[in-house]
Amino acid sequence: EEAAVREMRDTVRQITVGASAVIAAIGSFVGSGAAPGTPAFSIWGVIHLGLIAYAVWQVLPHRSSAERHRRLCHWVATSLILNAVWILIVPLDLPPC
Repeated sequence: EEAAVREMRDTVRQITVGASAVIAAIGSFVGSGAAPGTPAFSIWGVIHLGLIAYAVWQVLPHRSSAERHRRLCHWVATSLILNAVWILIVPLDLPPC
């Protein structure tokens, strides 16, 4: 039964990281001005492509139960979500200065 619980947690982790990467990529695309073609923030496309590649890589069968991914999941997902929030809020001048 413990193996089944661990497998379920791995699946939840993989979905969490994957969804966070997609949210961060969409947030970056919208918030950075990439949609209207602002070249100053084009590096974010490369960065988020790498983040999505990691999200896919950690789901691969030979990586799905790696302890490293289990330890990093919360940090990676939090970083991705905070990045999306930051890049969406900053252009709106919402953070207090």
